Amino acid sequence: AQQSLKRYETEVGFSSTSEADNHADTCVAGANMLALEATGEVCEVQGYSSELGTIKDVPIVRAATAWTHPETGETIILIFNQILWYGNRLPISLINPNQLRHNGYRVSDDVTDGDRFFGIELDDDARLPFDMEGTRISFESRVPTAWEMNNENCRHYVVTCDHPWDPLVVK
Repeated sequence: AQQSLKRYETEVGFSSTSEADNHADTCVAGANMLALEATGEVCEVQGYSSELGTIKDVPIVRAATAWTHPETGETIILIFNQILWYGNRLPISLINPNQLRHNGYRVSDDVTDGDRFFGIELDDDARLPFDMEGTRISFESRVPTAWEMNNENCRHYVVTCDHPWDPLVVK
């Protein structure tokens, strides 16, 4: 599994969108994330149509992405456990809001709900706003640097659980 992480290694600083995707079973790490470690588990991934076929042996990893607050300049690191690793094969990442909610984070991806913050509430003083373009809901993030990965330099939030994720038994 570690070999397949290297094979699809991402480039520090590469930036793209992390898109909210309620139809995905799990979060997917693309080119804007850094693979931290493989769980040793793999899975088969099927597209929304049987015509797309199946991709075998997709590694499940622990990965990170960096988000910089546009007004304060603070960089926050989001750590994702139990995320599929596509690395440089996919230009964006997919974020399943339900997987974050399952780990206790408030996620509002309903732009019409004026009573809630449109984005991810990380804690009382850290909120990551979503952008909306057409029907696409996302935030811009990038592959973090080694300096940013140090807990003393940036706040880190573990946004998904580290135990095996099964979307069929979400409570």
